Amino acid sequence: MWIATTKGLTRFDGLKFTAVDFFENGNEPSQKTLPDALYVDRMGILQIGSAAGLTQFNYKTRRFTTLTAKDGITSDRIRVINEDVKGNLWISFDVSYLNRFANGHFTAFNASHGLGDKKINAIVEDMGGNLLFGTRENGVYIFHGETFSKFEIPGLDKGYLIITMVEDRDKDLW
Repeated sequence: MWIATTKGLTRFDGLKFTAVDFFENGNEPSQKTLPDALYVDRMGILQIGSAAGLTQFNYKTRRFTTLTAKDGITSDRIRVINEDVKGNLWISFDVSYLNRFANGHFTAFNASHGLGDKKINAIVEDMGGNLLFGTRENGVYIFHGETFSKFEIPGLDKGYLIITMVEDRDKDLW
């Protein structure tokens, strides 16, 4: 289990806690490097989202790699990271819509792709292989090909703030 705090990263292996240095300047955190989102991908790489970009940490080799705007990622504080069944990372930001990281390349998605909200709080791939994106102000969107469309949920209108979503074993979206 990985835990992000204002003092850095901590890993719990079931028996003990181990601190992992993650700061640019030794033990002093900066606002840029404070972890905002954590996700362990299928390869066991810890994906760390912050205002500095996307940092990938391989715990076995103890190596960090940080991807920034120079590498094509949107320059904004990362809000959510999730992975789809194809191994693509989906990254949402505080105010800048969404990126997909696939085959070493970032693709930015925005209103021109059908997204009706910049602030995406939840990313879920359901058991049917549909990618769903819960927004802060405009409900849920579904990804088709390279575009998004509104995903209507009975009883859920535009006025709901989506904080998180999960699909249960019965394929019900919560």
